[in-house]
Amino acid sequence: MDAESIPKMKVNDLKTELGRRGLSKQGLKAELVARLLAAVQGASEPVSSQPASDSRKRPLQVPDSPDPKRRHGASATSPNKKRHHDTFFQHRLGPQVAALERTADARELALSAHNLEVHNSSSQYYGPLYAVGNVCISKGKWFYEVRLEGSAQLGWASRDFTPTGEVGECWLWDTQRQQKMRAKNLSETQGYYGGYYGGNSNGNPETKYGEAVSQGDVIGVGLDLDTRTLQFWLNGKDLGAAFTDVTPDERFFRPFIGVSRKTKLNVNFGKDGFVFPPSFALGFDTLHQRLSGDQLATLDALFDRFLACSSEPAEERGAVLRDASLAEFQKAVCGEVPDDDPAMLIVAWRLRCQKTFEISRAEWLASWASCGACTIDDMSRDLVKWRRELASDAALFRLFYNFVYDYLKEPGKTYLGQEEAVMAWSIVFKGRQFPMLAQFEEFLKAENKKSVTRDSWRQLLLFFEAYPDGLASYDANTSSWPSLFDDFAEWAKTR
Repeated sequence: MDAESIPKMKVNDLKTELGRRGLSKQGLKAELVARLLAAVQGASEPVSSQPASDSRKRPLQVPDSPDPKRRHGASATSPNKKRHHDTFFQHRLGPQVAALERTADARELALSAHNLEVHNSSSQYYGPLYAVGNVCISKGKWFYEVRLEGSAQLGWASRDFTPTGEVGECWLWDTQRQQKMRAKNLSETQGYYGGYYGGNSNGNPETKYGEAVSQGDVIGVGLDLDTRTLQFWLNGKDLGAAFTDVTPDERFFRPFIGVSRKTKLNVNFGKDGFVFPPSFALGFDTLHQRLSGDQLATLDALFDRFLACSSEPAEERGAVLRDASLAEFQKAVCGEVPDDDPAMLIVAWRLRCQKTFEISRAEWLASWASCGACTIDDMSRDLVKWRRELASDAALFRLFYNFVYDYLKEPGKTYLGQEEAVMAWSIVFKGRQFPMLAQFEEFLKAENKKSVTRDSWRQLLLFFEAYPDGLASYDANTSSWPSLFDDFAEWAKTR
């Protein structure tokens, strides 16, 4: 059998061939393809965390803790080998632990609690004093939180920005005046009122933004350099985009905070978890780097060990885990699980994977690092936690459920095949009580519905939640559900 023809086979043909070989026929098409490819090409030796008795087998040995004598940030591999994690994280400059620093003219600004609590107790200067983050970023999506006791100006600035306007620019939200500011010089007009976005006049409607804040409120600050958008949250409520044209004078940004007189605030860059974390679907990263340089090297080396399990020739496999290498990763992290277990879909969701049953090195490094995971044990613990969260949080499960459709849909197609959809439902709904699911699947087959659209997929979960006890109260004449559900309700009446 030609390996190149396997991905083009139909699901039934894949199952027939797997059955002929005595292999499991359960799973989605991508899993069936991977299983048959591994059988045809001959999978490499399995990954193991235990020493192998056969010296020809190389066990997966990843240190749980870095060598304390190694220089911080040094690679665990040969010094001459290119370190992928160094290349990937070059868009973040600064120490592992994110904190605040005073600007040059803010000597009266008191920093405490590992430079995450700041207090302006100045008795001489009535305007705000400024602090900046010690970490700079040049791309991606980043988030931090501030708990207020007073008022402040919160946002981001280009790396070398100074309040007196020598260089750079800043984008801020003034919580006291509920105005947004885009400024190159904060020292104008007694250092406070000048430089507002849209003009200098206080109260200009073009500058109005946000809502009134109170003592103890928590402000979320999110910067998306992919879309050049800066937005804020107030106690978890999305206030919308303050700026959609963030264009720095230079390549790097850092957090920038103006602390009003008699104001105290606490900044959270992600070390302890956020009070009001943004939706996971938004994809924000934390400025606090949860892994040290050595741990990043460990994570990078772990990817290479799984990659070495690939059945593809070295020159063709690229920097992607798939087929046999992905199967070894699943075995190491998930253990022996049934074919209809959602574990790998959950992992793909949390790692924000873009291609079906593939994990790129970039996805691996960025996502596991944001979770603070660099060993198999870490990853297994995270998977257990994610399962728990999906079981208890309906909103989070809905995000996961919606992700699965786009993840499984073949590139270039606008729909998911009926057979794939039915198989996917059996996996993502496993352990959930939706009595109508089996009947709905029977309806799709009986009525020869060959595909499922994205809207129908997403609405189905809401439909099941709205009618947990059946369709006795369903009225197609007043329904606002997709017509597919009207057809299903009419069909179900005859059964």
